[in-house]
Parts: sequence; structure tokens; C-alpha cells
Amino acid sequence: MEKNKEKILTDKIIAAAENRAAALIKNAEETADKHLANVKASASADKETALNAAKAQARDLIDHRLSLSGLEINRDELKAKRGAVDKAFAEAALRMCERDPDEYVSVISRMIKKHGRDGDTVLLGRGDEKRITASTIAGISKALNIKLTLSKDAGDFTGGVMLLSKYSDKNLTFESIFRMIREEIEPEVAKTLFK
Repeated sequence: MEKNKEKILTDKIIAAAENRAAALIKNAEETADKHLANVKASASADKETALNAAKAQARDLIDHRLSLSGLEINRDELKAKRGAVDKAFAEAALRMCERDPDEYVSVISRMIKKHGRDGDTVLLGRGDEKRITASTIAGISKALNIKLTLSKDAGDFTGGVMLLSKYSDKNLTFESIFRMIREEIEPEVAKTLFK
């Protein structure tokens, strides 16, 4: 995200928080005024004591409403930040899929070469059968001196590859890889986005 977009997002969050806080304060003051009016009307014997008690209750009510508005603002701000981080990771995964076809094939080939084992079936994601062909897999097989088979089916994922074997499967889809690294780098990404 560009700094301008971050500023716009931050400005929107702050404006919404200020508007919400102002509305809550106004509502609390109106409620306090009504409460105060009711106490004044019903107070007969000790008017001064009842009035002071009503003012104290009004202050407590205002303080309580302000505290609640602060929690709501924090919750909304956290939700907006989480959305921005989600969007950043989704854009990164999309950019991986939209790489130059030769670069993309190179990335997938390196993944298969690093993790492929004799007898594995290579399962490609939707749309990758146009970029990664049986001859690509045959070339990797030959280079590694192992038997790899290209699955006739496409996996229910976008980008990356799955290596299926009779003993264990290896999930090298972009979704899986980004999910694993997200836990490690999410605090750094959030810090960069929200400086």
C-alpha cells in the first residue's frame, strides 16, 4: 500500500471514531440531562443531596459511555488493520500467480526439484496446466533421475503445486506457503503498513 492510501485509511478510522465518540457523548449528556430533570422533579425533602447524587450518576454515565466508545473505536481500528494485512497477503499471492510464465514455471520447477521424491504425482492448480506441461514434468524427472507423474486432474487451489505419494503428500500451494510464513512476518508487515 502506498503512504497515501494508509493516510486515507487512517484518516477515515479517526474521523469515524471521533464522530462515534461525539454521538455517544451527546447521547450520554442527553440521558444525563433527562435523568437530572427526573431527579429534580421527584426530589422533595433534600433537594441538594438528590441533585448532587444525580450529577455524580451523570458523570459516571458519561465516563462509562466514553469507555465503551473507546473500546468500539479500538475494535473497529483493529478490524480495519486486519483487513489491510489480509489484503496485503492476498495481493502477494496474486502477484506470485501473475508472474511471467517462464518465471512462474521456474518457481514451480524449483519447488518440485527440492521436494519431489521418486513416484510422486504432481497435482497442479486450476489454470496451471496451460503453463506447466507433461514435458516440463518429464524434464524435471530426468534431471532428478526419479519418476514423476503429472496428474490428469487439477487441484482446488490457485498457484503452487501438490506432490502426492502413497506415504505422504506435500502441500506446496501458495495459499499454504503464505499461511505458514504469515505467522512469522505478520507483525513486521503490520508495522510497515501502520507506521
